[in-house]
Order: sequence, then structure tokens, then C-alpha cells
Amino acid sequence: MKRRTFLASSLALVSLAACGAATTEHPTDALLFPGATPVDVNVAALAAELKGGLDQYLTGLPKPSRTTLYRIPDESTYVAVKAYYANGLTALGWQIFPTISVEGDTLSYTAWRKGVNIVVIGVVENVANDGAYLLVVELP
Repeated sequence: MKRRTFLASSLALVSLAACGAATTEHPTDALLFPGATPVDVNVAALAAELKGGLDQYLTGLPKPSRTTLYRIPDESTYVAVKAYYANGLTALGWQIFPTISVEGDTLSYTAWRKGVNIVVIGVVENVANDGAYLLVVELP
């Protein structure tokens, strides 16, 4: 009887630990904004500024497991990108994480959370004819 109780207790602890544990889940592998093409962060000054600002904003959180910059169609807007990810991530069980959210005229970003995992999307709109960019940061 004691062995059965121990096994049941162990299984319950493992299940509880898994609920809060970081995973290697990268939902943006399958959920990528249409027309997004990976580029180097140094391609556009505003995209580099977005990354720098986001890095400062995320100070104190776990180091990102992945940061990727994409060129997106020039007519893309933050509102459209945010709606795309809100629909896709919510369907996968992610919830909006309002602690990480800055919405400006040119540079904007917001986040979703699932357990201890966080996905942040940042957008630079094509207001200066330098192109539109999407920054995806995944933590941890």
C-alpha cells in the first residue's frame, strides 16, 4: 500500500512541476506572419532600435531562447500583426501578457504567456520607407 501511495504522489508532483516548467515550445515555428522573411537585425536602424528597446524592457526576465527578426510586407501594420498572433496563439492556449506591452506610432510590441514561457512580438511599421519588420522573442 505504501508503494502505491508513493508512486501516486510522485506522479502528482511530476505533473504539477510540468505545469510550471519551461518548455522548448516555439509556437512561432508553425505560426509565422504571412510574407515574413528572416533578416539580420542590422538591416534597418529602426529594427535595431526595436530590438535594443525590447532587450532593455525584458531585463530581469530569463534570457531569451530565441530572437528572430523578419522583414514583413511593407503595408503590414502593428494592429494586423498583433491580431494575427492573438488569434493564433490564443487558439494554442496562450494568453495575453499585459505586463509587456508598448504601443507607439512606429515601434510597438506585446506579449503572450503560457506557463512560464513568453512570446513577444514587436513591429516596426514602414513609416519612413525603410520597410516593415517583425521581431519575435521567445523566453525562456
